[in-house]
Amino acid sequence: NTAVLAYGAGKEEVKEAMSKVRRMERITREALKVSAFPAFGRHTALELVMEAANESKTARIIPPANPKVLELQRPDDEPLLKAAVGGPDLDTMNRNALKRNGGAEHEQGV
Repeated sequence: NTAVLAYGAGKEEVKEAMSKVRRMERITREALKVSAFPAFGRHTALELVMEAANESKTARIIPPANPKVLELQRPDDEPLLKAAVGGPDLDTMNRNALKRNGGAEHEQGV
């Protein structure tokens, strides 16, 4: 290691060691500039990844609200369509009228 000198080293050895230390400091400064994203200020890539991981972990702890489950309604299914738009259920009304009027045997045969 040429940056570490023994006591009593010569002038040239000190000069060479100092230049090596300065060169390493310059390389380190440049590496730090490259590792920080200028668009995010002073945040480094590691800080950004850690923040994203923390948000992901928090999202798993707090379950999402249960959205209202919607059933598929088809316009060709008349009973469903009437129930969906809030109209009277005519099929049920007709079946009940047949039962009241003694037409239940006729409906069972169909």
